[in-house]
Parts: sequence; structure tokens; C-alpha cells
Amino acid sequence: MHADLRARYLDASSEIAYCGKEFRVYRSMRIADAIRFYAALNTRWDSRQLEEDLETAGLAPEFEVRRMKRAYQRALVLALACASKPTTLIVEYGDEFDEAPAAALLERAVARAEHAIVTYRGAPGDHARWYP
Repeated sequence: MHADLRARYLDASSEIAYCGKEFRVYRSMRIADAIRFYAALNTRWDSRQLEEDLETAGLAPEFEVRRMKRAYQRALVLALACASKPTTLIVEYGDEFDEAPAAALLERAVARAEHAIVTYRGAPGDHARWYP
């Protein structure tokens, strides 16, 4: 199974959403600005799913990114990434989704993905989870 997943990551035609630990939406934006910006960059975009994911995370279009806690900034990135309808989801440092609404979105996104990898800064040997 792991070899199959690695092959999918190397295949340029697969749809992968990567939510790295350092990836953030521009701090000067409001959520509504970020939605317009990222929707323009994606050929596959599901506005309805994005709306549901933002609601799950407790995020509203008028929120300013610079005023949001890290967990909610991570949730925003995840919601935007999921709106592109990826088949494979990669999320670094899942432990940063430490607010209940953000954690609920992470759980929902992983359950929805065909394949998902979530890394954690936990104890040695327990730093990543693979979801088929």
C-alpha cells in the first residue's frame, strides 16, 4: 500500500493538496479575499464544499487572517486546499489543529480524502498517520 501511495505522489497527474506547516494565507487578506485569490488559481473548485468546511471550522468571510489563531489559519489553508477536490491530502503537524473546530475540519477532510497523510510532532515512532 505505501508503495502505491508513493507512486501517486510522484505522478504529476494526481491531484494532491499539500498543507505544509509553514504555508499560510497572506496575512493582509480577509478570508473572502483568500477565497477569490485561490479560486482563481484552481481549475477544480467546489465552492459549496468550501462553504461547509469554513462553517465546520467556525470561519467567516469577513475574518482578517492576521487576527486569527494559528489553528484557524491552518484550518483556512486546509479548507482552501480541499476546495480543489484533491484525491490525496497531505497535512503537516496535525497537532497544530488544537482548537476543536479546526480539529473537526481536519477529521472531516481526512475522512473525505481518498488517501491522506497527516504528520504530528508526537513521540518518536508516532509522527505520521496514513489513511487509505
